[in-house]
Amino acid sequence: MIMIPVRLPATFEPYIVRDDCTLSADHPLYGSPCPVCPTPLGTDGKPVALVAVGIDPDDRKPVGWMTGAAVAVHTACARRPRPDSQ
Repeated sequence: MIMIPVRLPATFEPYIVRDDCTLSADHPLYGSPCPVCPTPLGTDGKPVALVAVGIDPDDRKPVGWMTGAAVAVHTACARRPRPDSQ
């Protein structure tokens, strides 16, 4: 996977399409590297999130669907820690 650095506002929150996926050993993403941490996806039993990549939700047309892409990461890796949990 190629990661392209971009500038984001400090208040940016990722658009998470789904955050409760569990991967079984026969899933195509099982064992794939998480782009955020060193633990492969699915091997630790932690849920996996699909984070949308592409057009900001506010820039989309008001109706209809469009093709997009998502990056699979651990759910915990997709979310910023809450200030009260530090």
